[in-house]
Amino acid sequence: MKATKTKQLEDRKKLTDAIREKLKSIKLPKQLALSPHATITNLERFFDSHLKVVEKHDPESLVTKAFAERLRLALVLIGVNVNEIAKTVK
Repeated sequence: MKATKTKQLEDRKKLTDAIREKLKSIKLPKQLALSPHATITNLERFFDSHLKVVEKHDPESLVTKAFAERLRLALVLIGVNVNEIAKTVK
């Protein structure tokens, strides 16, 4: 069981590292509206904090799921396809 959790953690780390690399190649907008009531004004900080939570915390946690969903939405809005990145890290 512990080996499985270690492997899952390693896989999440690989994916978040690949996303970080992709983000380095993109010019980020100054701000990004996730919804009519939620605007990100510091995208670098947003991506850094959300990637850290997704990478290091239990993926089944409701908090982690919320962070992962906001991260996924922000990535989609700037044209980054997480599924395509995931294919390259396996």
